[in-house]
Amino acid sequence: MSKKEDIESPWNLAIRNNKGITNTNGLSNAISTTKYSLLTWLPVSMWEQFRRIANIYFILISILMLIGTYATSLYVSPLDPYSTVFTLVFVLMVTSVKEGYEDLQRYRSDKVENTRKVTIVRFEGDEIIEEVIESQYIKAGDIIKLNGKTAVSADLLLLMTSNYAEGNQCYIETANIDGETNLKVREAPPALLPICKQGKPSIELFTGKVEFAPPNKDIHSFIGALHLNSLDSPIPLSPDNILLRGSLFTNTDWAYATAIYTGQETKLQMNNRHADSKMSKIEGYLNTAIIIIFCAQVVLVSMSVISIYILDFQLVDKLPYVHTDGKLSSSVLPYWLEEWFVFFILYNNFIPISLYISIELVNVGQSVLIASDLNLYDEVLDLPCMVRSSNLAQELGLVSNVFSDKTGTLTRNEMKLVKFIVDGVMYDVNPSIEDNKSPALLLLSHNSSRNSMKGNKIYDFLQCLVTCHTVVREQDGKYRAESPDELALVEGAGNFNCFLLDRGTVTMNIEIQGHQKLFNILAVNAFNADRKRMSILVHDPETNDYYVMCKGADNIMLPLCSIDKQNMRNIEKSLLDLATLGLRTLCIAQKKLTTE
Repeated sequence: MSKKEDIESPWNLAIRNNKGITNTNGLSNAISTTKYSLLTWLPVSMWEQFRRIANIYFILISILMLIGTYATSLYVSPLDPYSTVFTLVFVLMVTSVKEGYEDLQRYRSDKVENTRKVTIVRFEGDEIIEEVIESQYIKAGDIIKLNGKTAVSADLLLLMTSNYAEGNQCYIETANIDGETNLKVREAPPALLPICKQGKPSIELFTGKVEFAPPNKDIHSFIGALHLNSLDSPIPLSPDNILLRGSLFTNTDWAYATAIYTGQETKLQMNNRHADSKMSKIEGYLNTAIIIIFCAQVVLVSMSVISIYILDFQLVDKLPYVHTDGKLSSSVLPYWLEEWFVFFILYNNFIPISLYISIELVNVGQSVLIASDLNLYDEVLDLPCMVRSSNLAQELGLVSNVFSDKTGTLTRNEMKLVKFIVDGVMYDVNPSIEDNKSPALLLLSHNSSRNSMKGNKIYDFLQCLVTCHTVVREQDGKYRAESPDELALVEGAGNFNCFLLDRGTVTMNIEIQGHQKLFNILAVNAFNADRKRMSILVHDPETNDYYVMCKGADNIMLPLCSIDKQNMRNIEKSLLDLATLGLRTLCIAQKKLTTE
């Protein structure tokens, strides 16, 4: 087998339901994002600083001064070399210490991640043994138990969740991977449902092996198969069965999974580039400016040497700052070349050696100000602004335009339901709904009987808001949604005493004006960029009615509705009124279905 074929061959990983099982594949689960080690810090950081042309220039000046001090048969240096050498070493050390401190912060962050506590599951017969270890000691094939709201410490294959009776699904948040704060659904392979129906993990679920593709960077792809000894045929796996490292396991009581990719082989780490030394645009401009100044210095030195001959200044008494010892030169070099080196050393202050130390001090000062700026403090996360690389602090002052791929990037995905229009009447969404004078809205502001609200379009509208979505409610009462739009609609309905009480994968409990209703979820057609709408099919077991509810973009929704021309004009005018106020708009529709 060739080397290429060997690399592309699938991995086989035995599920480690006891300590006796070992796997040859997989790395240590410890991660490292640092640039240096104790041995490489000083030489590597010093070497990287010579990307700055000024440092190369001062090394050259120092070498010329040392030659002029100890090899006087060539020329005599008019300046003491050690003042320049020691200053250069100080400048380089200050920058190296700063780089080392920033790398130390990366090391501390890695240590927090590597020492995170995780629960490993083993079996002794039919007895489950749980062991708490640090995440860095996770091995490929280990069975991991996730509890409550916890970070995923390796790429895991999901096998069982606390929602085993409702599709064996769980919820994750992938903000650390793709920047999206909305919830995503992951599920265990459907073929495992018969094994999970007992409600507790059994050794049959964790006895077998996983066959899958070698580590790769594609976070949206996974190809593999699960071979359980208790099943005759392999179970195909998909990305929906995988929990990636860096994601947040949430809104699910517990789950069991097995580690497939660990450490630097996880998809997140393979997409993390090595922490290169960054150079700001200002430093690039400085390099260009220093080259221009150097060229000007060479021209001036050459003109000074020529002027010696033109003005007949070869005598010692006329050039005391050149012949510091008061004697004629005995150099083996031609007189003009000797004087060229001497004048080049004299003019070295064209480029100030304190240039970069000043820039470094400014960078550090700006970093401290940014980190302590209260306007950049995140109260929700209780985190200040963190400066990862002080070299780029001044880049913020060069920003002239901000280009965004979507409005959510600029609005931080914080949306609120502000107004809605029903039957051509516009309503404001606020806690004091008594300010709205519409009899229909006043009807909902009191504990009216359910019969009196039947046929009320505002009632149907609010029922759609708290039903047509994929929002889930956490144990502390907070809502979590796959998109900020859905969250805004459900929270907005709460101002009218309409709430989502609980949502599973097959049922949903809502409350409208104190009346609780249970719906069976029959189907959900999620929103996507092609359909531009989301729909849900539900069954009301109390009345045995079936409803399809839909929400989406007006240009998609309106052509699908049976509306006469006059009502269509009224709806278009209502949409225009909302858009004129600078609000994002959507349409909501509902249809009662028959059993046929």
